[in-house]
Amino acid sequence: MIEILAGTSGKILGVQLSGKLTDEDYRLLTPQLEQIIEQEGAIRMLCVLEDLHGWTAKAAWDDLQLDIKHHSAYERLAIVGESKLDEFMAWVSKPFVKGEVKYFPREHVDEAWKWIRA
Repeated sequence: MIEILAGTSGKILGVQLSGKLTDEDYRLLTPQLEQIIEQEGAIRMLCVLEDLHGWTAKAAWDDLQLDIKHHSAYERLAIVGESKLDEFMAWVSKPFVKGEVKYFPREHVDEAWKWIRA
């Protein structure tokens, strides 16, 4: 499931990713993300990973297509997680983001918001 977080405004988009992500999740997220890019020209995104169990095959494809299409639109990407796997996902994201990517442990979510807004 992908949920938009409070604190989302302007070019800042906060999302929480949990469970197993599906094509439907991306059909809901993509128009919102593209609207921000259209209005702001760039995006700063904070992703909170909470009990994330991966993606369906179609959702993984959707995610890859979204990242490739908007590679240069990301100024900053903060990934907030709970495990070494989550930290690894931040590292894997770097080639798909033209801007900065930074990992934050769950207990530093406030610091992640500050970094995204700076």
